[in-house]
Amino acid sequence: TYLMPESYTDSLGQKINPDNTNLLTATAMLHFRPRCGDMWYYVRPTAYVGLTYDLYGPNTKTNVRIADSSYLISSKRMPRLGAEGGIGLETSINNWDISIGYDLGLREDYQSHTGMLKARYNF
Repeated sequence: TYLMPESYTDSLGQKINPDNTNLLTATAMLHFRPRCGDMWYYVRPTAYVGLTYDLYGPNTKTNVRIADSSYLISSKRMPRLGAEGGIGLETSINNWDISIGYDLGLREDYQSHTGMLKARYNF
């Protein structure tokens, strides 16, 4: 992953210039997606669990400038080892694919919760 955050000015008038960041993460996952039904539709529950490990992920820093003075904010990188999991439900009706899901990402002192609803029309 290569992140290129843009500079911005906050409500205090400070100009924030975050550094670009390179990340390299290895992931191992187990997925469960059985197919149910054989008529004009199908319902498929989904689930997965996995481990992630950051092979490369540097500490980040941000330059802040206000008026004629500036300072540097440094941050510690997140722990390298993490766990992921998710559950969901997929269905297809005629030409529509519809899914809903929830994903959880965990690391030490960090949690990521994501919900998603997708609809796709196939023509």
